Amino acid sequence: MKRCYYVRVGEETGCPVTVSDEPWQGDLAVTDASAITADRIFAAARRKLGLPLLIAETERLILRELWAEDQKRLAGLLTEEAELQKAGMNTELLRDQTCLEAYIRTQYRFFEYGLWGVFLRESREPIGLIGFSPGNPPELGYYISQKYRRRGYALEAGRAVFCYAKRELFFGQIALRIERGNTASLALAEALSHIAPAIPVDLRLKVQQ
Repeated sequence: MKRCYYVRVGEETGCPVTVSDEPWQGDLAVTDASAITADRIFAAARRKLGLPLLIAETERLILRELWAEDQKRLAGLLTEEAELQKAGMNTELLRDQTCLEAYIRTQYRFFEYGLWGVFLRESREPIGLIGFSPGNPPELGYYISQKYRRRGYALEAGRAVFCYAKRELFFGQIALRIERGNTASLALAEALSHIAPAIPVDLRLKVQQ
């Protein structure tokens, strides 16, 4: 199956989007025709044009896909590189423009999810990263910059991506890996687990030795 759609993203901006059931043969990969929706085609068009897809907007935050221009803005997080790596973040995305561009081209296109940027809604300042890595079940990872902690941003972002994961990605279960003794992350996991009955999404907690 191979289909082509012309998608208008703005008044004067549009592009063709190819949908295919063969991996890497189209801008959007689906397993059957029923999976072709207007929202998914629009998302594929934005990615093809190099425009980030909005994941969620909360009272204080904007969560969206990364794009090439983010590399310089996010590079400031590298001052906390050891903690980023401890949290399982791929720091090469922040250091290497080519690596980030390759990630954007492949990760979002194939999986339709990945690592997203966390930005303050008012100033658009980047304060961290959050998203899912492929697995069974997909695993949630996040990092909030040190100076923005203890303000509830991690919970606010986590709640938003849980809702997105259920509504748009149809996840039935989410894993969260936490280092033993990390009381803040354990508290976050507990808070997020209470969202499950309402969404519903199951939380699988993996405690790292």
